[in-house]
Amino acid sequence: MILRIWRCPVADGKLEPFQSFMRTTLFPTLDEHDACQGITTAVDHSNDTPVIVAVSVWTTRDALTSFTGPSTNDVIFEDAEAFLAGDPTVEHLHILEHRF
Repeated sequence: MILRIWRCPVADGKLEPFQSFMRTTLFPTLDEHDACQGITTAVDHSNDTPVIVAVSVWTTRDALTSFTGPSTNDVIFEDAEAFLAGDPTVEHLHILEHRF
């Protein structure tokens, strides 16, 4: 399984609208994708600009790329760019053990 860790700074005043966007657009889309085993989102307030962190679990790398396309580092939803204050950073890790 693959752990996808996506981080991006959120534009000033856009944290709550972005959370709403995730609830209404991102989460339902991932719910329809059988290969996504779940997603957890968090916010880092340790700097002046909040950073959204989304951690998702995927069955395989191929399954992930069927969702993201060949470039797994791009923003998937172009509408999300209106909320962001920079480019996302993305990590993909092979899961050794998974428990929730």
